[in-house]
Amino acid sequence: MELVIVILILAFIASLLAILYDRIRWKIFGADATSKTAIVASVVLFVMIIAASNRLANENPTVAESDPTPAAVETESTEASTTKVEETKAEEKKVTEVTTAVEEVKEDPFPLITESGGIGDHRTAMEKQYGEDLNEEGSALSAYQNNEIVALYIGDIVGNVSLQFEATDTPRRTLDEALAAASKVIPKDAKKVKAYDITDDEMVMKHVVEYQSNELATRLKGMYDGDESLGIAPKTPGSFLVMAKGFKEDGTYFSVVVGWGTKP
Repeated sequence: MELVIVILILAFIASLLAILYDRIRWKIFGADATSKTAIVASVVLFVMIIAASNRLANENPTVAESDPTPAAVETESTEASTTKVEETKAEEKKVTEVTTAVEEVKEDPFPLITESGGIGDHRTAMEKQYGEDLNEEGSALSAYQNNEIVALYIGDIVGNVSLQFEATDTPRRTLDEALAAASKVIPKDAKKVKAYDITDDEMVMKHVVEYQSNELATRLKGMYDGDESLGIAPKTPGSFLVMAKGFKEDGTYFSVVVGWGTKP
């Protein structure tokens, strides 16, 4: 196409020269010798040059449109990579959100009903809180954390739990400290019924607090149906006692026992 345009331009120039030559002859000889054919040919050639130029422009777009520079290519590549990374992060975020939602909806089969693990809680929850049972398999009692916590299970549910202060760095506690420790191993919904002291021992003092818990009644369902003479109160399912034991001599407490029922 470029060659055609060149030829047309040359022909156009030749036609213009022919017209100029005729005009010079007219000046010299005084006669109109201008060739009408040359004029028509010049016009036709000019139109053809314009048409060919437009066609060439359509067939060969500019460099910026058809052949992007390396910088442009690099920019497009960077933008594409950034978009891909953002899409990946968005997908990962969605997966995380869905997983979290599933975990939140998923119900713990053995949720704690106490603050840190105690009466009414499942064996699995106790071991999750305090570690493995230190006693041999088949033992009547289970011990945790250097025998600081001793539990008696009814099936797999704690029916009795003792806090042995003498196995800790603070072997003696005040009554308030002893009851504060006990508050972590009793059901969160426990309601105080009454409190009293037992003074039948010359050396050991006992402070007893009776509670009632609906959560415990559910966990130990069926255990409250029995003879009241055994310390079981059928009319108050979920009842349990907290008993703090101490020395009368110095007024300090060395343990707390939490057990179901109403008989110390």
